[in-house]
Amino acid sequence: MYTFSDPVVIEAAKGFVMLKADYTTGGDAEAAEIKKRLNIIGVPTLVFIGPDGDERAESRAAGFITAGEFAERLKLARE
Repeated sequence: MYTFSDPVVIEAAKGFVMLKADYTTGGDAEAAEIKKRLNIIGVPTLVFIGPDGDERAESRAAGFITAGEFAERLKLARE
């Protein structure tokens, strides 16, 4: 099963807005700016930003994580 379609993640993600940027194709100046501003080194990278506009650094993840790990990071980002 995939992380984002797992029922545990779907439930935990309620109230979040999820955005995706494709950094694999290159050539998109806006995506490059976001990558630089958020210090994204590789993909996949998950970045959680609170309603105040600040990153929830304790929730950041790079590489594959399981649905359970993702749900825990969502919980941390909510706090």
